[in-house]
Amino acid sequence: MIPLSSQSRVNRLIIPARLLAAALLFLGPAGMQAQQLQSPEAFLGFPVGADNKLAHWDQIVEYMYMAGDASDRIMVTELGKSTLGRPLILLTISSEENMRNLDRIKEINRRLYDPDSIQSEEEAQSLIAEGKVIVCVTCAVHASEIGSTQMAILAIHRLATEESPYIRNILDNVVFLFFPSINPDGQVMEVEWFNETFGTEYEGAGLPQLYHHYTGHDSNRDAYMFTQVETRLVGKVLYHDWFPEVWLDQHQMGASGARIFIMPAAGPPNPNVDPWIYRTAGLLGFAQAQALDEAGIAFDPALVVLGNGRLDGGERALHALRSLDRPPTAVFCYNDMTAIGLLSAARGARLSVPEDLAVVGFDDIPLAPHINPCLTTIAQPQRDMGRQAMNMALALMIPDDSTTPVSDVVVKGKLIVRESSGVEARQIADPKP
Repeated sequence: MIPLSSQSRVNRLIIPARLLAAALLFLGPAGMQAQQLQSPEAFLGFPVGADNKLAHWDQIVEYMYMAGDASDRIMVTELGKSTLGRPLILLTISSEENMRNLDRIKEINRRLYDPDSIQSEEEAQSLIAEGKVIVCVTCAVHASEIGSTQMAILAIHRLATEESPYIRNILDNVVFLFFPSINPDGQVMEVEWFNETFGTEYEGAGLPQLYHHYTGHDSNRDAYMFTQVETRLVGKVLYHDWFPEVWLDQHQMGASGARIFIMPAAGPPNPNVDPWIYRTAGLLGFAQAQALDEAGIAFDPALVVLGNGRLDGGERALHALRSLDRPPTAVFCYNDMTAIGLLSAARGARLSVPEDLAVVGFDDIPLAPHINPCLTTIAQPQRDMGRQAMNMALALMIPDDSTTPVSDVVVKGKLIVRESSGVEARQIADPKP
């Protein structure tokens, strides 16, 4: 999540609780729902997220217009056509009362974005109290990251029909600008390619063409040039019409690992970005993490295998993990020898590392960079550890007034990124979606 409006110091006074409500939407508890809008499963003929089933863009657009017709909380607008002529749509979503007052809410947000339009602190506080938090959600700029556009059908149904206090509180305080896909051409390409190859020898193969006609995977990089029609349509909403406080651009991990990334981002931070943006993005990320905890995404003891620190311990660990109903796609080993044994067992099981299984060790022994694949690991500061240990021992053996025995000392290790984790070192240092 990226709060946008850092230009105005007034925007920093927005009540955090409103932002947290928006951050928790897709993770919060479900409540009682009205029945005026057909459920996504009834409409599609299968549950969203079912194996080997994908909703086509034409179906998604049809369902969004159905939601707009069925609910006073939703307005559907076709902003224009994509590069290949498909509708690029925006859903504006809020409470019924807020929807009746959209022009006023938009004007308040425009003024908060521009502090020169505000004459006093009192006027600023009055506008903040009257206004709402504007949250933009964009899905699937990278069309192969197809999950968010599928999720959009569920999210819209929930926002349109649920009557729980939880959802009511969100809708009363937030105006959503929801783009089910900002690359509809790519969505169609990916879905039709999957359906065409499913059950054939080419099933699972990547799309043999760019999933954006001109920019391929680099559609989001066009945000600094605005050469593409999709970028221009989205940019007008963001930077000319609404100036949202939060922009959540939905991305999806590849098949090499089931991981969820939330803010705060890894360092080092970009010095050209206002620190307030990083702090508030972290606030939203921690709220998402809390929601995951509350939803029962808990520690699973079956994923912990005790070993002996040797090669054979790593081999046994892999066999134990592979026997689970849902084997993990990433393993952290408590030392490098265990990791090397696990890598050996993975080769015997014909698992590809890191594509099928990512592996990380601990210690950074001299052998780690020379095995195949080279082992990602955590290097221990051995000299520092030895020095600290000797200082502690001396303090115990020769106590005096200038030395205070210390029971716990924390030393900082270093992550050494190599081939076995499937993440390039530059992605750790400079993460990009």
